[in-house]
Amino acid sequence: MPWSVRLQEERGNPVTCKGAVIEFATISDYSGFKLLGYLDPYGDTYFNQYQMKDFLADWAKLTPSSEQREQWQVVHDMATRCRDEAHLYVRFIGD
Repeated sequence: MPWSVRLQEERGNPVTCKGAVIEFATISDYSGFKLLGYLDPYGDTYFNQYQMKDFLADWAKLTPSSEQREQWQVVHDMATRCRDEAHLYVRFIGD
């Protein structure tokens, strides 16, 4: 089962029309992560601007499959924008 990932503003509205779908298997071992270990596969998880430094460090540790590489990059771009702009959130939408 995958997460749908989107960048949204504080009222919950999507900021871009391009979202991402990340398979659970892309993040197979949570033990070495500071923030990705908090991802809930069955619920929603939000990350804010102040968490983006740690989020991006965790994200850089992932090695996505060739099928997931484009989606991985979309999430990376969302996280970078979230880090650089106020009142944005990266939302992982679980099952």
